[in-house]
Amino acid sequence: AGEVKAEGAEVKAAEGEAAVVPEGKPKYVKNPKNARYEILVPIKDAEKLVERLVDFYGLTPDFPPKCLFTSSETSNKLYFVSPAVKEILAADGKGQMHTVHAGVKMFEKNPTKNEVFDYRLRQEGVPFLLPFMTKRVLKVNKEDFITLITKRAMPMADLATPQAKADCAAMDGGCLLFVLDTPEYQGSRSVFMAGGGGAPQPAPFVS
Repeated sequence: AGEVKAEGAEVKAAEGEAAVVPEGKPKYVKNPKNARYEILVPIKDAEKLVERLVDFYGLTPDFPPKCLFTSSETSNKLYFVSPAVKEILAADGKGQMHTVHAGVKMFEKNPTKNEVFDYRLRQEGVPFLLPFMTKRVLKVNKEDFITLITKRAMPMADLATPQAKADCAAMDGGCLLFVLDTPEYQGSRSVFMAGGGGAPQPAPFVS
C-alpha cells in the first residue's frame, strides 16, 4: 500500500522525502463508534511488543517493525503499512489524520486468554509476514492440507507429513501457520492458512 486515503483527499509519500516525526509520545485518540475510519498511531511500548513478536514467530532481522501501527492504546490490532505510508503516519504524531484505509491487519490479540502467546496472525497480513517467519510454520503435504480444510481440525498423530508432525509436537499451543508444501505452490504462489492449537490437535482458523 503506497498511499493513504484520508477523508476528502489522497495523500501520497514523496519518493526520497523523509517525514519529520514530532517530539514526545503520540497522543492516543479513541476511534469514534461506528466511524468510517480508524486513526492509526505508533504502538505504545513498541520495542517490548516487537521483541515478543520476533521471538515467538522467529522474525528475521530484516523485518521492518517500524511499519507496524495500531488503532488503539491497547494495541488490540496491529497494522502493517508500506515504508512510504509509514513516513506519513509517523509524522501524524497526534492522531489527527482520519485514515479511511491503510495497510493490512497483521496481528490481533487472541480473545482466548489461556493461549501461550496473546497475538495471533491475521490471514490477510500473512503474505507480507511469511518471508520473515522462521518459527510457528507447519509445512504440510496436499493430503494433510485438504484434511485440515475439510475436517477443521486434525490430531497431531494423524499428520502424514513427517517433519510437520515433529514440528507440531514441539509446539505448546498458540497461533501457527499451515503452508502447503508442493513444488507448484512456492514463493509468491504460496498457499497457507493461519491456525492454532499445536500439539495435540492443530486446527486452522476457517469457517
